[in-house]
Amino acid sequence: MRYEYGDRDAVEVAVHSEGFAALLRGLGMPEGRKTGRVHVPGLVRRGPDRVALEFLSGLFGADGWISARENRVEVGIAQASPWGESSEFLEGVSSLLKRTTGVYARVLEAGSYETSVDGRRSVFGLGFRGEHVERFLTRVPFEYSVRKRELGLWAGAYLRYRARGGKDAFERFVEERCLPGGLVLDRVVDVERR
Repeated sequence: MRYEYGDRDAVEVAVHSEGFAALLRGLGMPEGRKTGRVHVPGLVRRGPDRVALEFLSGLFGADGWISARENRVEVGIAQASPWGESSEFLEGVSSLLKRTTGVYARVLEAGSYETSVDGRRSVFGLGFRGEHVERFLTRVPFEYSVRKRELGLWAGAYLRYRARGGKDAFERFVEERCLPGGLVLDRVVDVERR
C-alpha cells in the first residue's frame, strides 16, 4: 500500500510480502516510523555511480528541498539525530554528492528540539548554492515529487540563463519561459494571435 499526505511530500509504504520485506531490509531500508539510526546503504556507497545517483535522486525528491526566488537558488536536506551525535547519514550523502557530481556540501548543525518520546534531538542540514546547485540539478533530478522535479528543472535552466548573461529574477523567468512539467522555452520564435 502507498499512503500519500496532501499537506507534505511524504510517502509511507506498507509491505505485505515477507520476501520483498527481506530484500528491502538487506538493502538497508529501516523499518517502522523513522526508528533507529539512518545511514547510506553499503550497496549505494560501494556501488556504481548510477546507483548512487538514483539514491540521491529519490532521497532529495522525498526529503530534500529546493528554494528559488529572486536571483537565488538553493538546495538542501535536513535530518535529526540523537542529541550529541553527529549526522553520519548526511556525511555519507555529502560524500556521495562529491564522488558522483563534484558537488561540495558541508553538514552543519542547525539547532535542536525536545521530543516526548526520545528526549533532545539535534538537527543537521546539508545545503549548497551557486555553481554547486547547477551541477546538482543537471545531474540529479528530484524524482518522486512532481512539484520539486518541475521546480528543479526550471531552476537549472534559470541558472544556465543567468550564466549566459540573463538579468530577470527567477519569478519573471518562470512566468515568461516555463511550462508545466518542467519544460522551458529557450526562445520564442513567433506568437500567433487568433
